[in-house]
Amino acid sequence: MPAIRIFGVNVRTSLLIATLVVVSQSSFAADDVVPMLRGHRAWVNAIALSPDETRALSASDSDGIRFWDVPAKKELAHFNAHHVADLYATYDVKFTPDGAFAVSGGLDKAVEIWNLKKLNSERRLVEHPWGVNVVSISPRGDTILSAGQGGALILWERATGKSKCQLIGHERMYALTSVAFFNDAKNAISASQDQSIRTWDLSTCKQLSVIQNKAYRGGPLAMAIGNNLAVSYGIDRKTLVVWELTTGLELKRLTGHTMDIRAIRLSPDGRRVMSGGQDKRMITWDVATGKLVKEQPIPTEIVSIAVSRTGAFALVGGKDGTIYRASLE
Repeated sequence: MPAIRIFGVNVRTSLLIATLVVVSQSSFAADDVVPMLRGHRAWVNAIALSPDETRALSASDSDGIRFWDVPAKKELAHFNAHHVADLYATYDVKFTPDGAFAVSGGLDKAVEIWNLKKLNSERRLVEHPWGVNVVSISPRGDTILSAGQGGALILWERATGKSKCQLIGHERMYALTSVAFFNDAKNAISASQDQSIRTWDLSTCKQLSVIQNKAYRGGPLAMAIGNNLAVSYGIDRKTLVVWELTTGLELKRLTGHTMDIRAIRLSPDGRRVMSGGQDKRMITWDVATGKLVKEQPIPTEIVSIAVSRTGAFALVGGKDGTIYRASLE
């Protein structure tokens, strides 16, 4: 299989040799977590860092998208995205590879493209029957994949905003939770609450395979397909499960959280995974050994995580609307 970019997920919706990790008080590191970006009034559903890591995007349940200057810790723009009733409910947001544009999806059934130089909406892509949960942008930035409620998975041409095709295979009664391009942009992968993971040929818009994992329950995934790895939460939602993506074979379990996990993020090199959720702790794990590397208390429940390219720090989105900076060194 070709290599794929690593991506992580926001776990808000609803796999077997076990590795148990004992959590001790000495593993806590509170002094390297600081509140950094404030402005959202509700859950921070998604965070993205620009390619040069000087800018960030964040998406919220109620007040759309905020665009940040990371070094200055300052808001550059606020986009009233995905307006429904009295909410601007945005579920996901991503930078294009050149950092000049953003792509978002939300409750209003639309995919929206934002010009980050002009600070305005460039185009709305409307074809989804229900809300858009996740978006992905091809490595060259010329095509977009959007996935959402009702099993909908759509491939778009970014320059024109036209739909190239719908990828049919996931059950329509269920929501998709993850989607990503392969690095060659010829294939893609998606995961759904129908408890299936599927790969796609984007030149024909046909399904290539269904990856079998009996324990996969439909939650979002963090994936590093170049390393043939996936990470998800287990059936109890408190345990992380590391498994071979192509075979569905479970490699290890990471035990340490005491309440539901909501966010999972792999480091860019795929060697570490960060997780957080209702127990207000971000835990960093060594993927190869399953060992707990670092545990950091966060003042609020964790909803989303973004990791810098160097793996030096993470931005952590909270239920309280605050974005925290956590050192990973």
